[in-house]
Amino acid sequence: MLGAILVPCGSGALAQGLCVEPPMPLPVDGAGLSADQMRAAMADARNFIAQSGLYQECLINEVEAAKTQAAAASQPLRPGD
Repeated sequence: MLGAILVPCGSGALAQGLCVEPPMPLPVDGAGLSADQMRAAMADARNFIAQSGLYQECLINEVEAAKTQAAAASQPLRPGD
């Protein structure tokens, strides 16, 4: 699944609009969980954190690509474009 996120993020201007926000895992009440359920919840949290990092990198790449495109066109960077 991480590979699917990396592909759109690595292509500069082509990545614009392709960043996908990862879904947040459901909150859990640790008091009523078995050990296996707690391990699964922890794995979901770690996966979300990893995907969030990739999402942030993708967004940064989008902004950098937009800056480069705006500079090449001698135009100011306009948020939302």
